[in-house]
Amino acid sequence: MEAGLIDTEKIISHRFALPEINEAINVMETTEHNKVIINP
Repeated sequence: MEAGLIDTEKIISHRFALPEINEAINVMETTEHNKVIINP
């Protein structure tokens, strides 16, 4: 990833801010996600 060989935009399906942690957890419990990122 650091070398730019992997396009992370195709892998990451959801991005959440830390205050949205409960919503992020709900998404992670479903099958409708690929990778979920939680930003502090």
